[in-house]
Amino acid sequence: MRILLVEDHTESRRNLQRLIERRGHEVVAVASAEEAKQELATKEFPFLILDWMLPGESGIDLCRDLRERPRGDEFFILLVTARADTKDLEQALEAGANDYLTKPLDLGLLNVRISVAEQQIRELAERNQARAALQESARTLTNILENTTDGFFAVDPEWKFTYLNSEAEKLLERQRDDLFGKLLWEEFPELKDSPFERNYRRVMTERVPVE
Repeated sequence: MRILLVEDHTESRRNLQRLIERRGHEVVAVASAEEAKQELATKEFPFLILDWMLPGESGIDLCRDLRERPRGDEFFILLVTARADTKDLEQALEAGANDYLTKPLDLGLLNVRISVAEQQIRELAERNQARAALQESARTLTNILENTTDGFFAVDPEWKFTYLNSEAEKLLERQRDDLFGKLLWEEFPELKDSPFERNYRRVMTERVPVE
């Protein structure tokens, strides 16, 4: 795993880098938030270790800035600080840090924190893979529905339109953008009390196909 370490104190940076590399990780170590942003612009880092006190932009401000970016929730951020006051630690978590570690660093605690990060990053990667697979399935289904010769539309449990394909637009003589979010029975009152309504309600309540 590639880890971005941001620590302005040279000796501390080298020691921490060496300790983390012993766990088999690749560590890119920089001394400021500006350098960190340069690295983030060209490489992907699932795990960031930020010192709170940095020259220029602080580690906590960098943390807050990263969380506001697209996909900013995909980082695991460990904030390292000499501040042990409860309010300071609450501030770190509010800024978006997943975890924190106080100085002077305890090797045992460092290993525990890294183990926690490794587990959460694995779980995040699995969720992202599942989300990507779901999005791909949705794109495939949409492509099939848009190219079928049958009209297809979908409504949510409140009977509001959520999807229409192009053939449904032709059959209903309405554009999908005009129907999204609107109630089926209000837009097409002629369908009330019809066999269509009875069958559709059965499908929605019983989750069974109806010919």
